[in-house]
Amino acid sequence: MRKQFVKSSIKIASENEKLVILAGDIGVYGFRQFKEMFPKRYYNIGICEQTIIGIASGLSMFGFYPVMHSITPFIVERCFEQIKDDFYYQKLGATIVSVGGTFDYSSLGCTHHSYSDIGLFRTLPNAEIFTPCDIDEFARIYKTVYNNNKLTYIRLTENNIKFPNKLESNIYKGIRISSGNDISLFVAGPQLKNALSVLELSKKRDISIDLCYFSCLNPVDIQLVVESARKTKKVITLEENLITTSFGSIISSILDKFDNIAIHRIGIKDFVRDYGTYSELLQLEGLTDKKIMQEIEVLLDEQNH
Repeated sequence: MRKQFVKSSIKIASENEKLVILAGDIGVYGFRQFKEMFPKRYYNIGICEQTIIGIASGLSMFGFYPVMHSITPFIVERCFEQIKDDFYYQKLGATIVSVGGTFDYSSLGCTHHSYSDIGLFRTLPNAEIFTPCDIDEFARIYKTVYNNNKLTYIRLTENNIKFPNKLESNIYKGIRISSGNDISLFVAGPQLKNALSVLELSKKRDISIDLCYFSCLNPVDIQLVVESARKTKKVITLEENLITTSFGSIISSILDKFDNIAIHRIGIKDFVRDYGTYSELLQLEGLTDKKIMQEIEVLLDEQNH
């Protein structure tokens, strides 16, 4: 996905001379061609993420389209005050593209985990939030938002997958992957891989899942959420973020006003202090297809008795 980020940046910069990349000592090798082609529009600011935000806000004031790029816990969590003050209070537009969310950089330890970034951005109501899991999907989002004069956050994943259905042309719309009547499974980001496995498991158990995928979390596709939830009356949310502040919380806030809809959130419940690979830490948190299938069966059993 980072390779696509470079390719898309080169294409956009070739068409619009106002695109500027500001990096936090990451992707230097990957962006070498971009730097050669546009030497005055690529800057490696170093491990000074707050400075990146400040410089970018100045560029935005003068009509440029800054794109800030670094590791998720550092460009979002470390810099959130600067993001809030320098961009949101000033009503400036820019794009933040992060890598290393959740456990993508698990080998570097807990300081490189990040699963509260979505929750932080949710405190900025008009900021847009995207968590694409497909390369083509990301390219379409990036091309659409880089110059829309809004504060936009795009969270890249190291565990991207090829989207199984036709991509929705409207980047703000969710996508129904499979229509079902027993339970709604709402998934965000790379957990789509587990959701697709769960879909196959459900067929063997004669469970009909209404599987809906969302890459845009703000503004989320409320129409699809409500339509699916009112049909099945039972909802599971699936994500790689804190369930108390991120996707699960977003869905719950939408459905709270409806009666008789049961909601169960699956995701990160607390800060993880263990070491391990991406897969090992997901398993530790119960983010496996078999565990998710068990949670679905439990919710169905509870609601049917």
